[in-house]
Order: sequence, then C-alpha cells, then structure tokens
Amino acid sequence: ALAGMLQSASALYRVELGAPDPARDGWLRYSDLELASRLSFLLWNAAPDDELLEAALAGDLADADGVHGQARRLLEDPRARRAVRAFFAQYFDLARLEDVRERDPELHPGFTPTLTVAMRTEIELLVDDVVFGRDADVRELLRTRRTFVNAELADLYGLEVEGVSPITFVPVELPEDGPRAGLLTLGAFLTANAHPTETSPTLRGKYIRERLLCDLVPPPPPGVSTAIPPPTGMPRTLRERLEAHRVRPDCAACHAIIDPPGYLFEGFDSIGRVRATDHGFPVDTSGGLDGPALVNG
Repeated sequence: ALAGMLQSASALYRVELGAPDPARDGWLRYSDLELASRLSFLLWNAAPDDELLEAALAGDLADADGVHGQARRLLEDPRARRAVRAFFAQYFDLARLEDVRERDPELHPGFTPTLTVAMRTEIELLVDDVVFGRDADVRELLRTRRTFVNAELADLYGLEVEGVSPITFVPVELPEDGPRAGLLTLGAFLTANAHPTETSPTLRGKYIRERLLCDLVPPPPPGVSTAIPPPTGMPRTLRERLEAHRVRPDCAACHAIIDPPGYLFEGFDSIGRVRATDHGFPVDTSGGLDGPALVNG
C-alpha cells in the first residue's frame, strides 16, 4: 500500500485538472483549491496554510481581488523572501558561481574565492530590494544602475564607497556615464559565463538567447569539437578566433545566433572587470541579435 501511494501521480505531482469555466464554453479554470496550491508553492515553495485553504473553501479566490489579497498576504511573510530568492537564483544560474574556484592570478590579480560569494550576495540583495524593498518593476533588474557592493565588489567596479568592508554591503548608484547598468553587467553574470583565463561570448550569448529570449539553442552535433583554437604566432583576440571557428558549417548555425549578443560584453573580462584590450588589441564590443549591429558603451 505504501509503495502504491508513493508511486501515485497525486503524491508525486501537484495534479491540476481544472473545472469547466461557466463563463466560457469549452474552457477550463483552476478550482479554488488548485489556485491556492499554485499560489502557495509559487510564493512560499510550500503547501497552503490554513488561512489560504479556508479562503479557497469559502470561494474567496474566485475573483482577481481575492487572489491579489492572498498574494499580498503571502508576500509579507518571511517565507516569500526565501522562495523568491530561490527562484531568481535558479533563473540567474547563481549556483554556477560555486564552480568558479580560481582565476589566473596574472590576468586577474586580487581574485579570491570570497569574491564570487559577494557576487551572489549582490544579486540577492538587488532582487530583495526590487521585489520587497521598493515593490518596483522586476524588469528594472535588467536596466537599473542601483546595486549593493562590499569592499571587494567596490574595487572590482572601480568605485569609491564609504562604509563598505569585506562583510558590509551598502547600496550604491553606478555612474550614469559608466559601462554598467543592470544584472548583465554585474560580476555574477559575467563571471559565471566565462572561462578561467578568458571571456566567453558564446556562453554569455547563449544565456541571453535561452534565459531572456526563451530561444532553444541545440547542443553541438555529436563528435564536433567545441574547443576554440588557441592563438598561434601573433596574439589574436578571442573574437577573431571565434570568427574563424564560425566558418565551419557544423558550428556556424548556432554560433551565428549566440556569439553576436555575447560580443556586447567583451568590454568585461572573465571576472567582470572593465577592460579595453584583449591580447593587447582594442576590444570590439559590436554585436546584436537579429538586426543591425549594436555597440555596448
């Protein structure tokens, strides 16, 4: 009996079948209990509490005002902060920062394992500020110049900030004429989508295609080497080496759509520090999506 219960779809999944919508023939709508479950697992990552269940049984979730009222109540609970942080940690792939153990000390002096911890904390504080602190538009995460830095991040971003320490984060406004605005120019994104010794327009562009634009980038064909040829003879920029890599027919189709948006971030090295050169040559940050080339700057 126990084995049967544990294998039941009703035990493994939140089964939401819906019920006929009286207002639209042939349509289904969530029952109040199903809606309560979706609401609670979204905002708390847990089952509904008694108050939410009682509201569902009383029919209070049958209209938008009732749902909004319960959503506001759930968001005021500390459990909502943990769930929202967990959601954005998955969405932004913050766990990948745990794999960043080291960076070339000659290329990235001052890099320490605690820097990636600070990068993750920065994103968590920024999300918390937008969602709970100011109840702002979540799209602000992609364009805001407001962030939170400790001593290591202030040094990385070239900022003079009072009151910071290795463990103390303070809110700052990034310069309006500076190169940073939004999550895609912060250390967490730039470092997680880079290699130990050099950047990766491919990883950064792939993230934008899949996570922000919801495109599907297929994996490389079987047997195809994804290694970028190392520079030979005269040093060559990574962009030049990638362009040479893209002439291969089995590589061109995917790299043609993921590399151009990644080029926009070539002005940042593999820990997110601003740079102007690559192997001594000026960095080319022109890129784009499907239209005319853009320049980040």
